Amino acid sequence: MSNLPWPDWVVWLALAALALNLLLVLVLLLRGTRRPADVASRDEVRQLVQGSVSASSERLERELRQEVGDQARGSRQELGLSLDRFQAAVTGQAAEAVRTQNAQVDALAAQLTQLRGTLGDTVLYILDAPHLYNRSGSIYLGPDGQDWPDNPFRFAALCMAAAVIATDGIDGWP
Repeated sequence: MSNLPWPDWVVWLALAALALNLLLVLVLLLRGTRRPADVASRDEVRQLVQGSVSASSERLERELRQEVGDQARGSRQELGLSLDRFQAAVTGQAAEAVRTQNAQVDALAAQLTQLRGTLGDTVLYILDAPHLYNRSGSIYLGPDGQDWPDNPFRFAALCMAAAVIATDGIDGWP
């Protein structure tokens, strides 16, 4: 080994260092990998991630439930107010309709005249209301064969006359 540019002892030292490195690599391979105590294993990391995700999911679910509940309460309150307003409107319209109908019935009663006549031995009572009954066509239908549009008022007039006769009586009838 003397033909090398370095002294013999440097070559031996390099060979010894190489042998020592090979021995250390062999020991590390046989011993297996060891992790430091502060490094978590895969299972521990998986559990930590699952726990974090689970806690985050539960928090998010609670917040969503709270938000949905608040919106549902608001919707119920709004619906209740809308129904109250609707009921008040319908009640007002119904009261107005009753007032209008009562006024129409009173006006109808003022226009009715009951006439008494005889046909042979039979006494007749006639409801004289030409604006309701003096028409072409039949009693119930116009010349076109359709109902008269005011048939309900015409019937109401007849009923009113019958009610007056029933309450006041006729010629001494109770």
